[in-house]
Amino acid sequence: SKDNKDKPEFLVIQYVPTGVNSAYQDADKATCRAGTYPTPTNIVMTNKDGQTQTFSNVERGDVFTIRGPFNAETYFTYDGGHCSIHTSCSAPLVTNDQIGPFKILAGNECLTDPPTLPPSPPPTPTPGSPTSAPTSPPTPIPGMPTHEPTPPPTPTPGTPTAAPNTLPPFDLIDTPPPTLRPSSTSQEGPTSEPTLPPTPTPGTPTSAPNTLPPFDLIDTPPPTLRPSSTSQEGPTSEPTLPPTPTPGTPTSAPNTLPPFDLIDTPPPTSPPTPIPGMPTSEPTLPPTPTPGTPTAEPLEGPCEICSKNEGTQPDELTIVYRSEGKDSEFQNEREASCGVGTYPESATLIFTNDNGVVRAIDVKDGEAFTIVGPFKDKTSFQFSGETTKCTITLSCSAPLVAGDQLGP
Repeated sequence: SKDNKDKPEFLVIQYVPTGVNSAYQDADKATCRAGTYPTPTNIVMTNKDGQTQTFSNVERGDVFTIRGPFNAETYFTYDGGHCSIHTSCSAPLVTNDQIGPFKILAGNECLTDPPTLPPSPPPTPTPGSPTSAPTSPPTPIPGMPTHEPTPPPTPTPGTPTAAPNTLPPFDLIDTPPPTLRPSSTSQEGPTSEPTLPPTPTPGTPTSAPNTLPPFDLIDTPPPTLRPSSTSQEGPTSEPTLPPTPTPGTPTSAPNTLPPFDLIDTPPPTSPPTPIPGMPTSEPTLPPTPTPGTPTAEPLEGPCEICSKNEGTQPDELTIVYRSEGKDSEFQNEREASCGVGTYPESATLIFTNDNGVVRAIDVKDGEAFTIVGPFKDKTSFQFSGETTKCTITLSCSAPLVAGDQLGP
């Protein structure tokens, strides 16, 4: 402003296509005013040195950084138009102020967190354009029958309605009667009639039908026995029948498991007997290392990502934030100003990569976060709301080692 002549070296800006008038710069100082601006759009800014900065496909809520030195009027060209804001300090330049579509988030030591924008309102329909009407039923064709849903029958008043039966009913009519085997005394003798089940006496509870098939010993074939003979000419002994069980004596259940048959078990394989004169193949042993030859061991300790001698700059880095800062073991004070000290338990870090992309990262002690390159030679981390700022070297001009702690 007029009282503070510290011109900004950079400005962090959020794009809000619903533009508003600045609370500090009037129409004489800023031509970026209230209105609707395009999204997405391409934005071009030219600084005092004639350097052009282009930001492609900028959408609602995107954040970008412009760098000075700035003219008194800084012009922005966007798709379909252009406008300017005042950057010479003769008019106030204040964080959180929105000048047209450009909301100032940071500059010099002033920082503010980018706000979360509400969702975009639905588009207003253009007069005369067709709007989608609710779907109506199809118009019946004359002469064609229409399929109307069949309504359920109307219950008679006072008649209880039965709940739907979700189980299939028992249908005893379809159950075939049991087949009985007639018994006969002789070829000429009378044949006994099949015995019918007794008629249940009214009032006597009947037992539930047996759903398991009855045991039918008649159909079970008798066991086949091998006759034993004493000689070709001698009498053949009758087959031995199993003993008749004594009534009341429990009979042992048949063994349903097959017996153990050790004959079918293959004998253990023994090593082959060597043939005299034939070489025997011995198992191949691992080669004995030559004394003084280094053996491959798993990596332990720090791992070098890149340095002056080898490696390329990483595309991204995963970092753990520690409130108890330490000095780097590989980068000196000129290469890393982030060093030993006590840092906030939780903070918002402002990080800008080499493409001007700004990120506000909320961190807590012990939490990990990832930053994406390309990285500047000296990458700075600014603590939001404070003047604390420190840098580390990410360009590989100084060793960048996994496991090394540089400040927090």
